[in-house]
Amino acid sequence: MGDLIRFNHERACFIGRRISMLKHVIEILRHTDPQFKAVESLISSRGVNEASILIIANSLISYQLSVKGEEYWVMFSHYFSDKGKSVGLNEFTSFMGLSGNTRLLDQKKRRLARFLSSSIVRELSDDGLKYCVDLLELNRQLSMLYGGDYSKTVVFAVKMYSYLCEASGVKPLTAGIKPPLDMRNALFLLSSCIVEGCGADTECVGKIMSGRHRNEAVNALLKVCECGGLNCIELDVFTWLVTGVLRDTGFNVYKSSRLIKERYGVEIPVDTLQEISLCVKS
Repeated sequence: MGDLIRFNHERACFIGRRISMLKHVIEILRHTDPQFKAVESLISSRGVNEASILIIANSLISYQLSVKGEEYWVMFSHYFSDKGKSVGLNEFTSFMGLSGNTRLLDQKKRRLARFLSSSIVRELSDDGLKYCVDLLELNRQLSMLYGGDYSKTVVFAVKMYSYLCEASGVKPLTAGIKPPLDMRNALFLLSSCIVEGCGADTECVGKIMSGRHRNEAVNALLKVCECGGLNCIELDVFTWLVTGVLRDTGFNVYKSSRLIKERYGVEIPVDTLQEISLCVKS
């Protein structure tokens, strides 16, 4: 009954305003994100130029994983912190095998080959921070490599590159970057009641991410950002980590609150977690 699915922008605004009260928390979450720490590790071991290429390349194949994204990026940083590992397709293929990132392997290898042979890589080899002042241009160039349309992996790559900029002491210009519509953001839309008229959680997440509803879902996330005065990278920092914990606890808001404090050193009001969990179905 996909025709019944609708996106409540009034609710999206309400949720955006609630999250906007936690901007100071989002700043801490960013720096305690295991993915941010993986970026810092790669910069330290490989230098910013090689790290920029590695980070974007890995982002472009970070889907259909067999482990949690946080774990996958820790594995990636450990593997490529070895300076003996080349920044090339064969080394990436070896890592994908070791990390279990083998679903749609041929597709991922084609995506890597296209990026690694692009002018973007040649530019980053000379200046890994080149796009920090213009993330939209990086987004545009990456999108053109893969057909020119919106791509969750492309905007995720831009987010991870923004981490590299910040970890290198350069404030990235993040305005205008759309959010990645991954499983956690789709679940966030559903659990926080922004999506209406859908079925059970596991079925609905797939519907939200499908081509039919994808643009509406992205626009709903953009509305959350707009009403909260957030750039969408900030929103994704929040949804990635907080929705991840909520999911792992079965949306037990009290347990989630404790885990978020333990893992990331921040306190998120239980009533905010309750609003984000309001429409969870068993």
